[in-house]
Amino acid sequence: ALKDRYPADPKKEEKARQNVNEMLAKLVRWEQGGGFNTWPQLSDWNSRSVYLTAYALDFILSAREAGFKADANLIKNIQGFLKQALDSKYQGWPKWYSEAGIRQSKSYALAMLSRSGENVAAYISVMYKERNTLGLFELVNLTEAINRQTQLEQATKMSQINSLVKLMENHIHVTAGEIQFTDNTQNTPEIWSSPVRNSALVLKVLCEVKPDHDLLPALVRWLAGETRNGHFGTTHNNAQALSALAKYVKIMEPVNPDLSVKALLGSSPLAEARFTAFTDPAVRGSAPLTS
Repeated sequence: ALKDRYPADPKKEEKARQNVNEMLAKLVRWEQGGGFNTWPQLSDWNSRSVYLTAYALDFILSAREAGFKADANLIKNIQGFLKQALDSKYQGWPKWYSEAGIRQSKSYALAMLSRSGENVAAYISVMYKERNTLGLFELVNLTEAINRQTQLEQATKMSQINSLVKLMENHIHVTAGEIQFTDNTQNTPEIWSSPVRNSALVLKVLCEVKPDHDLLPALVRWLAGETRNGHFGTTHNNAQALSALAKYVKIMEPVNPDLSVKALLGSSPLAEARFTAFTDPAVRGSAPLTS
């Protein structure tokens, strides 16, 4: 995601590309009637997870946007399954799913269907009417769904998005110089919820719809500070947090630098350099203490 910002190790880059292609191929093999099971060897259609399927589509679309080749038939099959799940008559929810888990899963499916190009304006209209009852995760997904819908007029889009962002702001938890977004769905294990994931998702959607939002720097400080030995606690958190932070960097620094820098100690020059790319090497300067 930030290939133009940091020097790349060719071997690691090739390995990463290989991993993505291998996963795309595995998803083709693991698909069951447009859905995915937590354990790929299971073939019972009733065990297909709507949330996991939306997550798989999220990955596929991200890969496609990054230039990887995605299987068009696979995407079509997933779209069909997720549209079934949005129907009120869908009976495939596991018995142990809570009502909150079902609503959250549906909102994620809605966002990914919109992102993949499906016309889901009717579903958006229904969910938007219930906006004051939605949790943070649902608000984030509804915002993304609206933002991606080409069928909606721009003025309508922005009015609805502004309303949803204000509702999201009700979930802010402020600490010293930082903020995070909290939600009661963090106790919903069926959708892998956590403070890191929720805050990362808010960061991603705000970068798209409100890149000038005053609270973005404080949110980034909190999220970046949640790493422990380079890890955000789970692989799911890792994926969401890293993709969110990468999006923030691209939004805040959309073009290569073009500046000259000169460091002085008094009137004596220490170092001088011109930077025209994010990958330009650091320049060091020194002077004896007697100076």
